[in-house]
Amino acid sequence: MKSTAFKTVTIEDPKNIPAGERPEISLCSVLPDLNVPRGLVDVLPRTKEAIFVLVNQVTEEDVKKQVQLILSAENAGKVRVATLSPNDEPNLFLRDVPATYQKNKPLAGEEYRGPFTGQLILADHSAARNRGLELCASEWQLCLDADEVLLDPSQLPGACRQLDLHRRDVGYVARRYLGDVPRSSLEAKLVRNLPALHYEGAARETLEGSLRPTLLEGCLNAQTRPCSRPGEAFKVLYAEARNLDWDVPLANLLHMARASDRSSMPTFAESAVDYYLSSSLFPEGRA
Repeated sequence: MKSTAFKTVTIEDPKNIPAGERPEISLCSVLPDLNVPRGLVDVLPRTKEAIFVLVNQVTEEDVKKQVQLILSAENAGKVRVATLSPNDEPNLFLRDVPATYQKNKPLAGEEYRGPFTGQLILADHSAARNRGLELCASEWQLCLDADEVLLDPSQLPGACRQLDLHRRDVGYVARRYLGDVPRSSLEAKLVRNLPALHYEGAARETLEGSLRPTLLEGCLNAQTRPCSRPGEAFKVLYAEARNLDWDVPLANLLHMARASDRSSMPTFAESAVDYYLSSSLFPEGRA
């Protein structure tokens, strides 16, 4: 979405919202491993339910044990679980072996050489997010990753209320990455429960289906820890690009270029940046 489509709104103090007028919110989170977000302790009491989408062989029993350790019995009862299994939906996974990354021609003649685990990994992260959205029963859905923490969950009711008042469908917030090189981005966190709203993209998911987004400036900021599996997103994006003969969103090239230093592919990184600069019309990205 173009930044010119954004409308910035100011959040209402939650103390001013009558209890009977507080919007219903479903928390939706994808768990790629047994890592139930500690942020739930503060977030879940302000939501009607939590939908956990489990991938990579995480079991419902494992998740429920974790939830019971960090949540009260009342809030633990709000948790619902869905699964994405390679046994049921093999098209959503790829096997991490050399042949997976060798379709069509590599960019700059350089091929990905691993390391390879031989295991199945999720190759369609949007499918996991969409599975959670489909199961949410509330008017609003809070999309929170397993490694994210909302800095002030008390702002959730006021944020939803302002989105309603301004007739907006999606609330974007600032997401800050914690690591050696801190950076930030805008992420869709509050999503109205509408059938048309859905995620697209293999490993860099974007929310599509609405022309009414807004920027929730100065509130609901999220922090995320560095990814525990930094090479997995690169693998998924590289396999997708090879399969599609590099007809992929240009932002994916920059993401792969940043990650390719971990894959010992300096020539690829340089070619990906050159390809982006020669094709992109997005001034912020080019800068």
